[in-house]
Amino acid sequence: MLVSEASIAEHTARLTRGVRVVEDNRLWPPIVQGFVSETDPAELVAVVHRLITLGHLPDFRRTFHALIQCLLAGRIIEYQRSQDLYMAACDAELLPIQMLLLRAPALLSARTNDVLMDLTLRDIPLGTRKTMARSNDRTILTRLALDPAVSVVTILLDNPLLVEEDVVRIVARRPNLQDIIELVAKHPKWSLRLTIHEAIVSNPYTPTTLAAAFVPFLNRSQLLEVSCDGRIHTAVRDVARIVHQWRCEGMSIEQTPDGVVYELRPAELDGSPLDGASEAPANTNLEH
Repeated sequence: MLVSEASIAEHTARLTRGVRVVEDNRLWPPIVQGFVSETDPAELVAVVHRLITLGHLPDFRRTFHALIQCLLAGRIIEYQRSQDLYMAACDAELLPIQMLLLRAPALLSARTNDVLMDLTLRDIPLGTRKTMARSNDRTILTRLALDPAVSVVTILLDNPLLVEEDVVRIVARRPNLQDIIELVAKHPKWSLRLTIHEAIVSNPYTPTTLAAAFVPFLNRSQLLEVSCDGRIHTAVRDVARIVHQWRCEGMSIEQTPDGVVYELRPAELDGSPLDGASEAPANTNLEH
């Protein structure tokens, strides 16, 4: 099915407007879910392609984030609809969008016992560590950033004294647990930060589908670095290479009244700018 540029622009504008008027990003997934369920598969794939291509612009970046959070929250459409979207992405040869509809495991995996906590906390019971995660002592919070317990990290991420550097440590450590990385990726505050995006993408313990989903948030220099990083999954490197190519094309798209015109204001959450399914084996032969 051929999709006109005018139709793509119209659908994209409708979706971005819907996301833009809602300041709380925790409310974005339902907006996207309705759009995903109602739009023709070929047109929807074209819209997502446009969001990624123009991801250097705040409105497009914000809307793609809403789409990712919709998928991570489990608000996904029925299986047949997912299949239709996957086939539309395959027909258009758009690997970054195909990856959004797969469930590919991480290149590397770890067990809980493989992820060591700070030695000073090793003998402290879980309940006590959860209480400590609410502390206003920066030394304690820094040590808890290495805690492998999801219940501890869940509390820690909401501590107002936690800083971006702490969260990067939580995500970037190796070995790491998939549940910990996914917890940060779903967080309404920390999932917006560019440094967090890079840490998610660059960790070989991140599920491949999740890493590929966060690739479009990277800037062009980061995309180049990821595309050449032999420590991460080949599929993630391929997605980074393709998105970099799309982004270069997007930088040259002229914004005209007949095209896409948006108010390019920074999206903020807690004072931070928005800088930021079927089985597949853990190899490059990803199957839907």
